Amino acid sequence: MNPLFSQLAGLCASRPAPTKWVIVPSLRLGHMMGERLARSGIAWANLRWITPDDLAREIAGPTLCSNNVTLLSDGSGPLVVMRLLLGLPATIPAYFRDMAHHSPMTDALWQALSQVRMAELTTAAFETAGWCTATNKQPEFAALIRAYEAYLLDHRLADRARLYQEALVRDLSGVIQPHDLVLEWPHTLWAPLQRRLLDGLRGIRIEPNELDIPGLTRPRRLGALGATHAGSVPVSLQRDSDRLAFLLRPDVAPAPLQDGSVAFFSAGSREAEVEEVFRRILAKQLPLDEVEIACASTEAIFLVWEKAIRHGWPVAVGPGLPVTLSRPGRALLGLCTWIEDNFPAGQLRRLLQSGDLTVDEVNGPTTGQAARLLAGSSCTWGRLTYEGGLSALLQSYHARTSEDTDKQALYERRIQHVERVQAWIRRLLERIPRSDRQDALVLRPWVELFNLFLDEYVQKTTELDHQAGAALGEVLSDLLVLDTVPADCDVLTTVRERIVDLRILAERPQPGHLFVTRLQDVGETGRRHTFLTGVEEGSVLPALREDAVLLDRERSALHPLLATSQDRVSESLYQLVVRIAALSGEVTFSYSCYDTREGRETFPSWIILQAWRVLHPGQTWTYNQLKASLGTPASLVPQPLDISPSEACWWLAVLHGQGPAARDGVLRAFPLLQAGNTAAAARASDQYTAYDGWVPAARVINPSQTGSVVSATSLETLGSCPFRYFLDRGLNIEPPEAQEPMPDAWLDAATRGELLHRLYAEVLREKRRRGGWTDDEATAWLERRAQEELDRLRATMPPPSEDVYARERGALFKDIAIFLQLERRHANRQAVCFEVGFGMETEQEPLSSPEPIEIPLGAQGSLKLRGRIDRIDRLHDGSYEVIDYKTGRVRLNGGLKGPFAGGRQLQHALYAIAATELFRRRKVAGQIARSSYYFPTQRGGGARIERTVDPATTRAVLSDLVGLLATGVFPQTSNEDDCKFCDYTRSCGSEPSAASHRKLDNPTLITLDPYRRLSGHA
Repeated sequence: MNPLFSQLAGLCASRPAPTKWVIVPSLRLGHMMGERLARSGIAWANLRWITPDDLAREIAGPTLCSNNVTLLSDGSGPLVVMRLLLGLPATIPAYFRDMAHHSPMTDALWQALSQVRMAELTTAAFETAGWCTATNKQPEFAALIRAYEAYLLDHRLADRARLYQEALVRDLSGVIQPHDLVLEWPHTLWAPLQRRLLDGLRGIRIEPNELDIPGLTRPRRLGALGATHAGSVPVSLQRDSDRLAFLLRPDVAPAPLQDGSVAFFSAGSREAEVEEVFRRILAKQLPLDEVEIACASTEAIFLVWEKAIRHGWPVAVGPGLPVTLSRPGRALLGLCTWIEDNFPAGQLRRLLQSGDLTVDEVNGPTTGQAARLLAGSSCTWGRLTYEGGLSALLQSYHARTSEDTDKQALYERRIQHVERVQAWIRRLLERIPRSDRQDALVLRPWVELFNLFLDEYVQKTTELDHQAGAALGEVLSDLLVLDTVPADCDVLTTVRERIVDLRILAERPQPGHLFVTRLQDVGETGRRHTFLTGVEEGSVLPALREDAVLLDRERSALHPLLATSQDRVSESLYQLVVRIAALSGEVTFSYSCYDTREGRETFPSWIILQAWRVLHPGQTWTYNQLKASLGTPASLVPQPLDISPSEACWWLAVLHGQGPAARDGVLRAFPLLQAGNTAAAARASDQYTAYDGWVPAARVINPSQTGSVVSATSLETLGSCPFRYFLDRGLNIEPPEAQEPMPDAWLDAATRGELLHRLYAEVLREKRRRGGWTDDEATAWLERRAQEELDRLRATMPPPSEDVYARERGALFKDIAIFLQLERRHANRQAVCFEVGFGMETEQEPLSSPEPIEIPLGAQGSLKLRGRIDRIDRLHDGSYEVIDYKTGRVRLNGGLKGPFAGGRQLQHALYAIAATELFRRRKVAGQIARSSYYFPTQRGGGARIERTVDPATTRAVLSDLVGLLATGVFPQTSNEDDCKFCDYTRSCGSEPSAASHRKLDNPTLITLDPYRRLSGHA
């Protein structure tokens, strides 16, 4: 029973005409009580709710307004404290100043400052050192208060204390008339200035009724600051839930009725606890607007909200939700981190992937596509990396457009997307202020950036998002109070700390909605079914911890009514016991007996034990006995089935204890799961099926019939793993996104290899142009060009550190030195052609040809080949050698022997055929004697692997490759080495090579004969 509700109902019935003022801590409480009265059919037209702050504004507002004085917002207060604290003269000893940049510290200072001012403490109270326990604290705190008071005067501002002080010197009869009834919300601790204002009000006082709770002691400050205690109302013992008033004295509680109005349960986890609450609501078919869930922790509130949203239950959350649950909150935090960490591309990619941002381009890429493009670029970190990295990606797509006609439309679309993403990032970077951190930092450009970011770059689709955007805008406006901050103050950290604890979407109970609130606020709605969840040890009362600014001893010395740590605990206990005692209807206590995050057992709070003792008299209950009596903790598996709040919970209940017998039912219910199971079984068998890569319709991707131009790399992919070739060329499936740049590495293997290839070609081309030069000249020229390229890369792809840059630069220069040394060692040969292209546009080499090389294959048609030969050397006997640079380790053939390695190694043979045809077209005399793979780096050790070329054997290998395509057979590789550096391993199961062997060993599968023949080419 709630004595205030009964008292107000009686007043409205007995004295309907007079205006009845109820002084409330917040209008939200008053509105909830009004709704509760209305639901009970009680007319309360002349019942008015007002807070002391509203009273003070009504009284003092006109005077302050006429004097052009505005109120200081609570959000601006901590920022003003930060500004003033950092601006104190250096002659004043520092105590808090070193932590002034941290929001928790300035918030604590602001709270302490507000409390002492609302206690009517003047500056003189802080001038003497007698109250202070620390030497430097007293002069700094006193100086801060003086600076704060001066700031209010200079800026024509009024804080709450000034508002009340102004009201107290005015006529207090303007709002509440002498014949009005005045009643204060019970158990409320007002500040001393509020108490003075309330005591000066006119009107007929009606003292609030309070329950007579055995064993409950009134806190020491309540008698001085709360409403005068007029007498106790005896507890009405109609139900067992009414007996909760004896929580502190179970020994004197009357015998329970055992009517089931109080229940208890434990759960195996916090999630299971919430699920059990939902199941109990379903089991009793409770209307949601008759249920209140009070949570002992903030995390539990969010969990209840999340579960309700997932199950499709309408829910209102009294304390509100963190702004970080919204897109604007997450996006703004992500922007701060991105700028703070020097613009890493990986973080921007994750922001795009999250869906919190919008690229905002008509017919442009989605955020997911933008993220993939960014992952495929060479962008690393720093402002400059995006322009250079995306420009390089554009160049590569332009090159692929002309080189790969099969995917021309794909690359043209990507070019458009890259251009739009590049412009989008460029605009964002241009709007981010630059700061050399030498002088004070002006905040307005940053606030303008954040507001613009929230307006133009952030996706908003829900009410939560829109409220978050508005709340963040108010926080950013408050920041302008600072004007500037010192150079050593991190504005990004300040913004992050200001918004990380921001709450939005705080609501009153709504019709048809579940209501979730804090345990400290339980019972105000008067709903008939209350669940007290998460009532675990250590979660009910605040910790006995002294204030970070004013210690208990200092508070007692300054003013007897300033709250100490003991006061906070005793007052919280008093409020909680009063609220639980006033609960009506059915009450359920619960706790989680295990913390899955920390991996430890948890125990019930003393509240559960005391409530259990009230309802189970006759013995002295211990925690262990309580735990045993509660029985098996509730789990995520619902029992029985008909109280499952969601389909997933229903399946958990159905499958529980069934074992393999439930498999068929699950597969029938989920056809896609059945399809996956069928595919897995087919792959594991010794039969070759469509799930293994048998796709007869894929004959259309046979380049020997379509005339499509192919590269040596794509043919080698077909030879090493036909299944991978089908995924890439047949289905156009893109590999997973690139990994994050390593913090201890700079250039990836592809970038480094491309750089060395280009440098090697340039130095030899320059030597050819000059007709020869000395070793020192070659070394100097190549090192200069290498440094120019490193500088270019450094501008677009900043290295993670100078140490990493120095290490990789040194390794690159060593590779250059090894290359030049090897060139001197092989002086008996002459390099004549470099980067000879065929089937692509090229200008530097006369031997190059824009037309592809056609390799006839008889009845199977022909293959059109494109590529670029790294180098052609003239040997001492007048013949020629085709050379392909390799900048990695000596590792060819996938671990297999032979020049073709079962179709895995073709480049040397194909390039020899191509060079022969280019010689014929340009009428160059000479014969291609051999091909070689050349490893002119430290990792390669200068190795040279030579291959002689037999065109007939090469055509036989190509015929078998084309035979695979002609039959539509794309088996997975039978050599596990092929999988080590594959980008498609997640598509192939756990042991693709073993599965392939099972099928190849089945002699009845003649479909695989083309692949068997291909594997026979050594």
